[in-house]
Amino acid sequence: MGWLVLRWIGVVYAIVVIGIATSSMALLNTDAVKSKVLYRLNSVLGTGVLLFSFPAVISFLYTYTQNQIAVASLTIFWLLFVVGGLLEKLVKVWRIVHASAEDLSSTLPVGNIERVDFPNLVRVRLNSPSLWKPGAVFAANLSDGSTRECLSLFSQTQGAETVGTGFLAAHLTSSDFQVRGEVLPLQESRSVEEITTEIAGAANCTIAGFVVEGSTISTVRFELCGDAVVHEGFAVFALLDGKRVYYQVVGAETGEESFDSNPLGKQIAIASQLGSFVDQSSFEKFPWIPPMNTPLFRQDIDFKSADGDVDEHYGFLVGKVPSTDIPVYGLIESMVDHHTAILGATGTGKTELALDVIRQALSEDTKVFCVDFTGEYKHRLKDCRPIFLGPSKEQADELDAKLFDVETGSYGAGTEKRALREEMDKLRGETKNKVAEFLESEENYFTIFELAEITNSAATLSLTELYLSAIMDWARKHRQARKILIVLEEAHTIVPESTGSGFDFGTQWIVSKIGQIALQGRKYGVGLLIITQRTALVSKTILSQCNTFLTHSLIDQTSLGFLTNVYSPDHCRLIPNLGKFEFIAYGKGILADNPIVLKRDFDPKIKAASDALRKELKKPAADEAATPEE
Repeated sequence: MGWLVLRWIGVVYAIVVIGIATSSMALLNTDAVKSKVLYRLNSVLGTGVLLFSFPAVISFLYTYTQNQIAVASLTIFWLLFVVGGLLEKLVKVWRIVHASAEDLSSTLPVGNIERVDFPNLVRVRLNSPSLWKPGAVFAANLSDGSTRECLSLFSQTQGAETVGTGFLAAHLTSSDFQVRGEVLPLQESRSVEEITTEIAGAANCTIAGFVVEGSTISTVRFELCGDAVVHEGFAVFALLDGKRVYYQVVGAETGEESFDSNPLGKQIAIASQLGSFVDQSSFEKFPWIPPMNTPLFRQDIDFKSADGDVDEHYGFLVGKVPSTDIPVYGLIESMVDHHTAILGATGTGKTELALDVIRQALSEDTKVFCVDFTGEYKHRLKDCRPIFLGPSKEQADELDAKLFDVETGSYGAGTEKRALREEMDKLRGETKNKVAEFLESEENYFTIFELAEITNSAATLSLTELYLSAIMDWARKHRQARKILIVLEEAHTIVPESTGSGFDFGTQWIVSKIGQIALQGRKYGVGLLIITQRTALVSKTILSQCNTFLTHSLIDQTSLGFLTNVYSPDHCRLIPNLGKFEFIAYGKGILADNPIVLKRDFDPKIKAASDALRKELKKPAADEAATPEE
């Protein structure tokens, strides 16, 4: 009658399990620790293996009462199959019963998992919101039976409850107290720095946010994490296919996500892809989109090469990505071959950038012909030993007078025009000789073209065209014998937008001829560096030939309208908000496949030199103080 004894033992055992479960529920709101003990005991004793073992044993004892061999065989099988697991569970019961109150308190769940957003973002309904502090580490018991580190990020109140958001990291060893769906405190855990270093693949990182819907290959949208701080121009990166792919913040907006009750207010940053950073020198475009919920990280990186000597194939340092020390380099050869424009309002730092480009061009044996009517370059670049080309004051005055005669002469002004043509032919011959001597010299590589004060803009344009045409003629005859860079400072006065601006036919013809130099210069090794604060007034024919743009802050809509042909709408919206020494770089001359916001460091020595130059150029009259750009 052994099966009768087992039947009553099974009944009593089931009643005990039910009693433990009922007591655990009754104590839930009055004594959390005791409730937890009973809950853990019930999770061990109330398993199907134990509860259904009694019916299984009773059935084969009753069925095979007359067959002792069958009873013995089934009993041995049951012992082998069940008792081994039973012993393990008895050990767990003993550990639970003898655990200290402190140990039991530490296993009380912080919350229960509400959902997991693929692949590693977890939402937790919190029992203890005060414990869910950003940067804390917990153990999350997932529905598949695995346990993983959970790094808390932020929390949001939802009516009478609080929902926490966390990130799942490394797998942990299963615990005696593991219950699926619970998030528990960890007595011993890795530091936040260790965890973020592992998931980011780099040290000194913080999680900035997670990729959300609406992202594309070129632009990602990401939700900011809690108190994460980013600003326009800041760089973040994602670990994709083992590469750190960088994105730069170019915009932001607000949004919300609805849970069961209160909507979750969130900030969405919009970031343009810079690409993966190759050989610490250039950004290479990444060809795919990051998956949803991919974490984006901020990191301050110290590239020693940014402040020291740079290998030749890197080019020269143009600027650094804001919030980091990531350097971005330029190639003078590409800037000359494809033409370059430096744009920006007064005081934004464009002249300092232009001076660096000129110095780099000279260091690479490029002949530099600088058209400067401000008088600033000869002072700032005197260490480059410039020579000076241009007509004498008498020649300039003579040309000015003959142009005036043509404008005010009798009908047709035939006599005056013949005199003007003779004067231009004479100047053209002298100009060709001066230009050839400069370009063929092995000693002089830098010349500044200056003019005495001329009130007639047509005279200024005519003399400028003479010298630029002479350079082009020499380059055409000595194809690619020299790399030549023509620098046009205050370009709006040299190559103005003449169409529809009241300029006469002669002026329009001169500007058109200078435009032909821009169109054909690449074939003969002649490049242009356009520098202007008034983009709207510069010939668009010439600007459209530039393949490298370095754009500082601008606010006029005409300039911004033109730049929509160069940059994305997000980058164009960013231009008016650029700070001093910040600019957007893009084109053939920049070692980056996409537009990139850069910042140059403030240099006290340059500021001192600029202030000294102001004093030197200051006119006696109080109302005629010169204001050269910093």
